[in-house]
Amino acid sequence: MADPLTLLRDYKVGGKQVTLNGDVLIFVEDDVQFPCSTPTTFRALGGDGEPYTLGACWFMLRNADNSYQDYLVECKQNPNFQRVSLVDRKEMINYLTGVISTSKNIRAPSELPLPTPMEDSGDLTDSLSNKRSLSSSTSSKNEEPEFKKLKLSEPQDIELDEKLRESKEEMAKRLEKPKVKTIAPVPDIPVP
Repeated sequence: MADPLTLLRDYKVGGKQVTLNGDVLIFVEDDVQFPCSTPTTFRALGGDGEPYTLGACWFMLRNADNSYQDYLVECKQNPNFQRVSLVDRKEMINYLTGVISTSKNIRAPSELPLPTPMEDSGDLTDSLSNKRSLSSSTSSKNEEPEFKKLKLSEPQDIELDEKLRESKEEMAKRLEKPKVKTIAPVPDIPVP
């Protein structure tokens, strides 16, 4: 199972439907759901900050065509969604819409939550209830579903960490160089 951010991206690129039901995002065609508060691998501040929630990514996608000011107004009207900073906005939209295939903001955690199975809800359409649902073959009938963890150790994650380290070293070298100021000569101005 893909992580929630990849699933959201695949749905957007494929034109599939993601539905908000309360504080849960439902990926209709796969019959899986994630809480809006689920942390993603997309991090704030160019990848050095805290992870954005799945709800924040979905809400940004929903407002991708709006100006940033209009988006901020929407955020004030919908305070349940974490605000995506202006610094990360373009990168997030480009990644989630498939314009770019990877992002400097993506940092893979060691563990990701798996989706919870769909529950039959009167608010959802009948087509949702006819879809297959995910269930754990190892859980007993008496246990309540819990998030399971998926461990990742992909080569591209290690490569991204190496690129980040190299770019930080390069930036440190640039900052250490002395700044040279040049002053243009002032031309003589004849006095009348």
